[in-house]
Amino acid sequence: MKRRFAIVVLGVGLAASGPARAWESIDDPDKGGRCAFMQAFDTPGETTFVVSQDQAQFDDDDSVRVIVYNKNWSLQAGQALGFPVSVTSNDVNITIEGPAAVDNGLALTVTHDHMATFAGANPRLVIIRRGDQAIARLDFAGFAGAWAHFEGCRRDKVAARNERRQSLDEVPLNPFANGP
Repeated sequence: MKRRFAIVVLGVGLAASGPARAWESIDDPDKGGRCAFMQAFDTPGETTFVVSQDQAQFDDDDSVRVIVYNKNWSLQAGQALGFPVSVTSNDVNITIEGPAAVDNGLALTVTHDHMATFAGANPRLVIIRRGDQAIARLDFAGFAGAWAHFEGCRRDKVAARNERRQSLDEVPLNPFANGP
């Protein structure tokens, strides 16, 4: 009897919080808009996971912003955070040393390639840690589909970036270098 009880308690402790709603696209179709999606999870404080990339991020460093909010977290924008945060699923781990604080959340900057690897692992259970302490266990069912939509939006933004760069390459830096 004790053994069964221990297994039940362990199972409850590892359970992931289900989504409060499905993954939702929050793309901004404007010229300088972003590709983004989010999901709110049914946890105390409603943990919300947001993935976004705007035109400047496509153009400059191809970074993806991951923000994790929870109404119960006492973080404030600009607060210095001297601890690592990791987002782990399957064999893929994203660890950011000293992430940025936002009101009630954490902002992580991740390379697009690393985020694509994470999505490609088809994450189901995602654990977010502050150092070694688990601060959220989330059921990521549907994340791969949301990522595929994100990638479609991103392809359009990258094509626009490449088109702009190509048109700039056609204009000489100094059209007067060879005389009149």
